[in-house]
Amino acid sequence: MGKVETLRKIFVPVNEDNVHWYLVVFDMHEGQMLWLDSKPDPNKMETKDYNIRKMAMYIEEMLQDKSFYDYETTVRPKVSRFADPKPIETGIQKAGS
Repeated sequence: MGKVETLRKIFVPVNEDNVHWYLVVFDMHEGQMLWLDSKPDPNKMETKDYNIRKMAMYIEEMLQDKSFYDYETTVRPKVSRFADPKPIETGIQKAGS
């Protein structure tokens, strides 16, 4: 993943219900959590939001480890405090594809 001082984005592929994949992006410079989903399900938006927030807390905790830093004085990013997770429009996947 590299050192936090030069880290721009963290990409996390997520498998939903063992059937569908979507991508979560943590933008370290803009302080945003984004997700790209080619087959969005309005009934699962709340669940995705919740799961992305849990991922943010895990990443934040993981980034407390000093091995991710060149300098001890670097401020540890508060990923869980990034702006609310936001879906990014993508092309829609056709049924059965």
